[in-house]
Amino acid sequence: MRLAVCFLISIPIVCSLAFGRTIDLRPIVISSAVCQSQKCLLFEAQPQDCSSPELIADKFSGVELRQRGSFGIQQDLSIRAGTFEDSRVRLNGIEINDPQTGHFSLELPITSFDLQRARLNSNANYLEFELKNPRPSGAKAVFSYGQNAFWRQGLSANFSLGKNWNNRISAEHKISSGARQDRGFDIYNFSFHSLFSPQERAEWEIFFGANQKDFGAGNFYSSFYPQEEEHTKQKFVFLKNSFSLDSSKWESTFYCRRHWDKFILDRHNPSLYTNYTTTNVYGWQEEMQFGGDFYFKTDLRRESMDSLKSGRHSRLDKGFSLGAEGLKFWGFLLDFETGCNRFLKQNLDSVKLKLRKDIGRAKFWFSFDRIWRPPSFTELYYSSPANLGNSNLSAQRFNNFEVGAEFTLGTAFNFGTDVFYKNQHDIIDWVRNSPSAAWQAENIGKADVEGVDLFLSAKPKIPWLVELKAGYTYTYLSGADKYVYSKYAGDYLRHKLVSKAELKVLGWDLSLSNRWEFPAERRQYFLWNLSLSRRISQAVLFISGENIFNRDYSELSGIKGSGRWWRIGLEYEW
Repeated sequence: MRLAVCFLISIPIVCSLAFGRTIDLRPIVISSAVCQSQKCLLFEAQPQDCSSPELIADKFSGVELRQRGSFGIQQDLSIRAGTFEDSRVRLNGIEINDPQTGHFSLELPITSFDLQRARLNSNANYLEFELKNPRPSGAKAVFSYGQNAFWRQGLSANFSLGKNWNNRISAEHKISSGARQDRGFDIYNFSFHSLFSPQERAEWEIFFGANQKDFGAGNFYSSFYPQEEEHTKQKFVFLKNSFSLDSSKWESTFYCRRHWDKFILDRHNPSLYTNYTTTNVYGWQEEMQFGGDFYFKTDLRRESMDSLKSGRHSRLDKGFSLGAEGLKFWGFLLDFETGCNRFLKQNLDSVKLKLRKDIGRAKFWFSFDRIWRPPSFTELYYSSPANLGNSNLSAQRFNNFEVGAEFTLGTAFNFGTDVFYKNQHDIIDWVRNSPSAAWQAENIGKADVEGVDLFLSAKPKIPWLVELKAGYTYTYLSGADKYVYSKYAGDYLRHKLVSKAELKVLGWDLSLSNRWEFPAERRQYFLWNLSLSRRISQAVLFISGENIFNRDYSELSGIKGSGRWWRIGLEYEW
């Protein structure tokens, strides 16, 4: 009944609200294109003063991004009232979630120069990042300075090693004393990307990315210890080979991810509690496409952890899937996929089904995704006086449904809506029955999520107004909870509104964006960001400010967000 009411309400409101796929990276956004029939928004990204590629996620109204620190230090990704462990993160089709904990899953091994596109598939619970292809030549450098002793330097260069062999190497560094005490950081990112096409039908791709983060983690995990500290290092590499013949294609991918973490509970007393953890992920994917529409995939993935506090553990995931895209079915276009994985001594099935129909300038779709997610190593094995893992946890399962429509009027106006429903089983959360008890990881049962997205994009014929975008998502979670205290599952966003206006004034590109979030169990807040940029020959001068009205807010209970933060910088391209 609630879903029906949401859908009816969304139709008259859609013209005044929302574009739940808004991307606001100004001044780094150069152009964007709506693609709601595929549930995505593509954008072209430039470095300039992009504080962190990970923060793109916060520009989608269907996403809650809980930042523990500024500039991509650490953030938890939640999609449609799910927990941060539920969300999946992909890079060029490869899942890069950290098996130790979802706190590290959005720690991208790339620089701001590498990002081409981002795509959010809310119904399938994943956010995918796509890399730019290297070019034969060209380079960019960026420098910026800001409040709280913030400095950023970055350099990216494209070069060729022969015919049809392009490469890019990029590096950047960010450092600051922090917006609050014990929140200083020092971050290094490096990447190398190579694309070799020896012949028209074959292609080889190599990518290597690494980052290092040293930061004060004050109150990140516990309000009782305001002087926490953390150090992380990550290395990620993938090798991909593809070969096509007529309407068939074969693609093979090998990837490896290594993550190291050092956590100190009290930086002034390291002997109190210090933990070292190393995780390794090795994977091999094969995909065969035949007949132009049908495909078959196999996936083999091994995950391991070596932790001072949680011990040594490893697990193997073996799976396959088959499906088709773009089949004609009773006037509709049909995508489907079915698969099965053997993981944690369980047989876990998955299903994807999507029907699409275009009628003139209108697009309609129905999606169903049956997916699952395994418990993290932390949920299984972590042990401390405050938190106890549970080695008997089962995988969490989802049945997700979505119905939507999108309408385009001319070339200047695009709007639409979708209604969604998530049926969750064997939900994994940290729970307890009294404040003095330790948090225990448990499968707490079932819960349903219902909601609606509204989205709008307009390019009015006004000389100084370039584009307007807005998005709104309403989410409602219901389900029996037999525990008095739940750490994550019941803490979600009930409302989120994002909007952006792009203007051109006296030769300056100006972007004004805002974000309103109303959590179900926390105080609501409204934040505004502003940026200015101007091109002068091959250089771009930019000024940007976050939380320009200096609002007091918290994205996580007990962890205050950053106050006003201004930066000025220069990008040069040659």
